[in-house]
Amino acid sequence: MNKTIPIVPSANNEYYEKNNIFIKKSIISVGILFIAFVGLILLPQQLRLIFSINVGNTSVNVFEISILLLCIFNRKIVNYRLFLWATAGFIYCLLNALFIARDVEVAIWSTIELYLPFAIISFLPIDDDWQKYLKYFVAIIVILLSAEVFLYSSGIMEYSIPLGKSRLGEYIRISTTAGSATATGQVLFLLGVWCTDLWKNNRYFVLLITVVNVIGIGSTFSRGSIIMVILSFVVVVVSYLFSAILTKKSIKRYLVLLITFIFFCVTLVVIASKIGLIAAIQQRTEQEDTIADSRVERFNEALDVFYSSPIFGVGIGQYYNRMRFDNSSFRAIGNTSPHNQYLLILVETGILGVTLLLAGYIIVIRNILRKWRSNHYGLALLNIFMIGMNTENILVEYKYNILFAIVIAWFIRKEKAA
Repeated sequence: MNKTIPIVPSANNEYYEKNNIFIKKSIISVGILFIAFVGLILLPQQLRLIFSINVGNTSVNVFEISILLLCIFNRKIVNYRLFLWATAGFIYCLLNALFIARDVEVAIWSTIELYLPFAIISFLPIDDDWQKYLKYFVAIIVILLSAEVFLYSSGIMEYSIPLGKSRLGEYIRISTTAGSATATGQVLFLLGVWCTDLWKNNRYFVLLITVVNVIGIGSTFSRGSIIMVILSFVVVVVSYLFSAILTKKSIKRYLVLLITFIFFCVTLVVIASKIGLIAAIQQRTEQEDTIADSRVERFNEALDVFYSSPIFGVGIGQYYNRMRFDNSSFRAIGNTSPHNQYLLILVETGILGVTLLLAGYIIVIRNILRKWRSNHYGLALLNIFMIGMNTENILVEYKYNILFAIVIAWFIRKEKAA
């Protein structure tokens, strides 16, 4: 009589089975992120509306919902500090919306747009195992968006509906599929920093993607974004030097890197000069003294509103309506705010609100600084906090917030030991 011998799964089989499941989940997760980013950043607004549903007076598209579901399905908080901060900020702003804001619906949506991305990203299991999948799709988006900006701003290609803002010699400052020219510059900067870190082990591709990215940012004529790029070069080079000194690495190797970097910068300047990009940037700077004066005026107007309610603010999402209805001398251009994210949050949510926001940013900055010896490109992200948010309201739309939150999640992730 033959006896059946039971097959006992070995530890190795269980490991490979679990590993294969994880790899499949990673591929699916990164694929969802890629589709969502393409929809939010590269898809024209008219096409994006096809994938949208109306909730009250607000339009929500499937790309935003897909990222939310991706994080919810993980069912596990990956970053507790990020989650607790986002939850505290969400609760405060919700109370602010209910008890202080005039337009409660606008205030609630403003609360969701500001803090929900950070709450859901705290569930996203983003780690080093994602790198081999992430690096390709981030590079594709950087190349496509940079090409779009340059081709349309240079006039090589034309939109069927002109979106030109002002002509600068042979260039036109335009809005793109990613949003306004300034918003596009911020998006390209975030994606560029992320991409260079993902490809840091391939220096030649880093140089290539940096050239493409910088030309794209320059073509937006966003001066804040251009300043962030320049300072990022300085920060990364200096951090490489100090890291080499502290870890006693070969200074000769650093000098080779420095010479390569200088050659790269000179080449980039020559290219930008040859295609007329530098002249166009200079022209915009010379022509916009009146806009600079207007921004100073808006800054002062915002301070006047802040003084009227310094502790709790005038209500989240209420700045423009407050200025329009309560200040007959208000002359801000369009429906934007003081072009300063910190001042906007200060005016709308008061001292308590901006303190809460800064507490979360301090957590992020502390995590980035802690890794500075091994992660030089992460230091470039600090320019968003120092310059980007002091020159523009980067966190005024959900699609920018979700991108910002995901990039932050990558740079503060727990890295595997070497």
